[in-house]
This record gives sequence, structure tokens and C-alpha cells, in this order.
Amino acid sequence: MKIKALALAVIVSTGVMAEEYQTFFEIDYSKFEMGNQSDNAFGLSGTYYFDPQATEGPLSEFSYVNTSGFVGAALYNSDDWDTQYVVGEFFVNNFILGAAYTRAEIANFSANSKTYKLGYLFSDDLVVSFEAVRPSEGDDDQNIVTAQYSHRFNQGDYIGFTVRADDDDYRELSSKYFKTLPTGDYVTAEVTYQDYGSDDITTLEGKYFFGKTTGISAMIDSENNQGVGFEHFFTNNLAVNVDYLKYDDFDANELSVSLVGQF
Repeated sequence: MKIKALALAVIVSTGVMAEEYQTFFEIDYSKFEMGNQSDNAFGLSGTYYFDPQATEGPLSEFSYVNTSGFVGAALYNSDDWDTQYVVGEFFVNNFILGAAYTRAEIANFSANSKTYKLGYLFSDDLVVSFEAVRPSEGDDDQNIVTAQYSHRFNQGDYIGFTVRADDDDYRELSSKYFKTLPTGDYVTAEVTYQDYGSDDITTLEGKYFFGKTTGISAMIDSENNQGVGFEHFFTNNLAVNVDYLKYDDFDANELSVSLVGQF
């Protein structure tokens, strides 16, 4: 009886019971317009995690640091290009071993790249990894180091940090804040700074979740590109996402619609 009472107290204090999923898929359609030109793109992607993934309140929110191995694949097709992608990561005594393969075709040109990953999970809230990207032709090799850390507090809130850098000029710093409100709603705030050496960009994004099934979002960056989004879960397993982006620096816009399934 004491155990049951304690469990009930935890549920009441946090206001939500976490759902768990292992299989995710997404069907995407997007339309990009710039002046008199347009491009329609379709995508299909799927990921299977070897361990159940628990939600962080909203059905689309999960742990900041991934602690499970997975395999995934994606296909994208548009009027002008095609892309195929496969990826896998495996945990062996807290070591992370991963690999990915990407193939892209644009007009009469095709290219592919392979990525090899080695990392270590120090705890459920801290991971460091190294990635070696090896293109088949054209681009130079790229070596990337990434570190992620999250700090939890208030029985459900957290703040996460990511540092990412390659062996050339690219540097990236980002942070995400997740807050559970007394009403049972949720908010997230994210900031990302990317330095490309000759140029840099800062992006701000915020989301508000009405309970765990419906969310709205907005973003803006230092180039004055802007976006809004909407998501809604019809059931615990099926959702629709709608996003609109306006690219101010080259007067273009993009509308995307996605059907999401998670089981």
C-alpha cells in the first residue's frame, strides 16, 4: 500500500505519466517557392530504438541526451534532387559505435558520404562523441566533436547544452530549456549560435504545449528568417505537423506538412 501511495503521489506532483515508444515514422511533403520558381519534395523516414523512449510530458518531447541504440533510414525526393540515408548507433558498455551512409543526386550529379561515430555516455545526462565524415568526392573530410549535457530540476524541468565543433572553422553552441507549468501545459525555449568562420547566425525558437497533445511554435534568426509551426496528436500514436518558414535574405518561403507515427 505504501508503494502504491508513493507512486500516486509522484504522478500527482508531476501531473503526467510518461508514454513510451520505440518505433517512429514520418511522411513529409514540402513546397519551396522563390520568385517564379518552386520545388515540391516528398519524404519518408523511420527510426527504431532498441530501448523504449519515454516522453517528457508532451508526446513529441523526449530526453535531451539519447541513451539508446537505434537504426534508421530516410528517402527524400523532389523535382530537382533525391536523397537516401541510413544510420545506426549501438551502445557497448557505455561506448557508442555508429555509422551512417548518405547518397544524393542533383540533376546529373551524384555524391555520397560515409560517417563513422565513436562516443562515450558518462551518464544519462552527459555524452561526448567524435564523428568522421568521409565524402566520396568533392568536399573535404570533416571531423566533428560534440558534447551534450542536461541538468534536471523541479521534478520534470531541465536545461540542456550542446557544444559542437569541427576541425575547420565551424563552431556551434546551443541550449534548450524545458518547463512544466502548474496548469499542466509546457514551454520550451531554444537558442543556437553557429559560427562558420566567415559568417555566423543566431536562432531563437520557442514552443508552447497545451497539455501533451497540441503545440505551437515560433522562430526567428539573426538573418530575419522567420517561422511558425503547429502540431497535434489525434491519438497517442498519430500526429500532424505543419510548419511555415519565410526566408527574408533571399525572399523565399516554404510550407511543410508531416504525418507522424510513434509506437
